[in-house]
Amino acid sequence: MQKRETRIVNLTEGGIFQALIRLALPIIGTSFVQMAYSLTDMIWVGRVGSGGAVAAVGAAGFFTWLANAIILVPKIGGQRLEWPNPSAAANYRKRSAISATASR
Repeated sequence: MQKRETRIVNLTEGGIFQALIRLALPIIGTSFVQMAYSLTDMIWVGRVGSGGAVAAVGAAGFFTWLANAIILVPKIGGQRLEWPNPSAAANYRKRSAISATASR
C-alpha cells in the first residue's frame, strides 16, 4: 500500500475570513446536498403520488433536520468540554466530560 502524505492545515493563522470560509464550505455543501436530496424526493413523489404524499415527504425532511440539530447540541457540548484536555494526563476530566454529555 502506498502511504499518503499528511497535510496539516492550521486555521488559526492568516485572515479570519479565509478560515471561516474554509470551515463553512463543507457544511454548506453538505446542507445543499441534503436539500437537493429532499427536493428530488418531493419531485418524484409529486409525480407518482398525491399532494398529501408530497407534504409528508416535506415534513419528513424537516424532522430529519430537527433530529440532526437536537443530536448536535450534546455532541458539540461534549467536544467543547473535551477540547482543552487532549492529553492522556486529563483522563478524569475526559470521563467527566463524556458522562456529562451522555446524561444530557
